[in-house]
Amino acid sequence: MLTRKRDNTYISIYADYMRKPALTLDELLTPKQFAEYRKTTTAVLAQERHLKRGPKYIRDGRRIRYRVSDIRDYLDACTVTPGNRDLNGEVNTTPRKSTARSTTKKA
Repeated sequence: MLTRKRDNTYISIYADYMRKPALTLDELLTPKQFAEYRKTTTAVLAQERHLKRGPKYIRDGRRIRYRVSDIRDYLDACTVTPGNRDLNGEVNTTPRKSTARSTTKKA
């Protein structure tokens, strides 16, 4: 490794560089990669972008990319938990109205 001498001590040229925290970026997927993951087509993704649906995406010129973190957020938002829950996720204690037709005839 290259070093330089300063005040009778050797200091690595890269010492300051190595002390900086590493820059981390999210992985980017192409529409083809994301379509394969969702088991759909790139045309479906293009339609979702056109209709302002689907996950957030990055447009770099003509290129489209999807951040993995945005895909996770989108899938989490689309996740449905079956059961007797209201819109806030709380257990709904009010009885449901019956949708069955009444067998008694009205006079």
